[in-house]
Formats: sequence, C-alpha cells, structure tokens
Amino acid sequence: MLSTSLLITTPHKISIDDIHIAIQRHTLHTTFSGNHPDVFIIEPKEEKVSISIDQVHELAKLSWHRPIQHAQRVIVIAPADALTLPAQQALLKTIEEPPASTQFLLLTQKPHKLIPTIHSRCRLVVL
Repeated sequence: MLSTSLLITTPHKISIDDIHIAIQRHTLHTTFSGNHPDVFIIEPKEEKVSISIDQVHELAKLSWHRPIQHAQRVIVIAPADALTLPAQQALLKTIEEPPASTQFLLLTQKPHKLIPTIHSRCRLVVL
C-alpha cells in the first residue's frame, strides 16, 4: 500500500512556493493558488516557533472530514520540524492509520529533527 504520508525535504527554508509545488506534484495534480477547500496548512501559530499538540489534535479531527472537491483532503505541515515532541507523538497516531481520503505532506529542511517513527511511516521525497 502506498503511504498517504509524504516527508518532503528541501535544502532551503520552506517557502509558500515549496508548499504549492508539493501540493501540485504529489496530491491534487492541479494548479494550487493557496485557497482550496480540501487543503489545510498547519504551521506555527502567530508569534510562535513551534506546532503544538493541540494543533495536531485539530488536524486529526480535520483528517476525518470528507473532501469537498477532490478525492483527497490534503493536510500540509510546514515546517514539520517545528512540531514539538508531544505533537510528533500525537501525529503518529493519525499517520499510522490515516483516513483513506486524506494525504499528509510534512515539509522540512531539517528531517533529522523528526523522530524516527515519523520517518518510517512516511515516504521520503526530496524537492
């Protein structure tokens, strides 16, 4: 079975263009301009440097909603290395048994900051 979670690495700081490219190439296969009902981008909240466990719990709930326009809902976590350790552990529960209609894209410049279990549950893609 093909993994519904991709760990996408890039040698430079993650930009909005990287997110758009990842979505276009690996999920929707259509032009993505930044506003789509089936795409959710999870990033550190304003004034924060990390992605919290509460944000991961919210995305877990979102992942079970049916897509609106396409066959899949896409959840982008960028930068994935901003996930706190508890957030990474909570994310594992979702990506180990993901909903069939949801694909996760974890974008990072620093894959070494993610726990090994996340690496083992995702397919690696290098931009």
